[in-house]
Amino acid sequence: MREAWKKLGAVGMIESEQEIKDKISVERRYFIVSSGVKTVERFAHAARSHWGVEAMHWVLDVIFREDHCRVRKGHAARNLSAIRKFALSALRNDTLHPERSLRRRRKLADRRPDYRVFFSGHTSSMNWLAYDFCVCDCRGMNDCHTVRRRGW
Repeated sequence: MREAWKKLGAVGMIESEQEIKDKISVERRYFIVSSGVKTVERFAHAARSHWGVEAMHWVLDVIFREDHCRVRKGHAARNLSAIRKFALSALRNDTLHPERSLRRRRKLADRRPDYRVFFSGHTSSMNWLAYDFCVCDCRGMNDCHTVRRRGW
């Protein structure tokens, strides 16, 4: 079996208990790790870090509809991902409207040039927040640059 799993570093389980209204539920999660984890603390840290990344991707999908993006050709997908992460960071650091949801702040950045200036200093820098990229049926496989204005 060792030959089939040459890169296997560790297998671990995390057991968590949650009590809600006098009812205790136990959840067990199993993990396979490729790098050797020497201590329980490091294993727990790696597991928590993984869920932090998952949470970030969930936010990117909800706020920017990342899973619906059909861009696949060349470096475009990676570039758009970097742009979305930059925008997410800017929206999270907003001190003008911290009470509003990230989705509402994104819409504000689309509709109000003065709000975009708050982030960058010039009015056109965040105009791309309002667009879906490559909405034709090519699924990003061709040299298609079809864009559609979001209809909020």
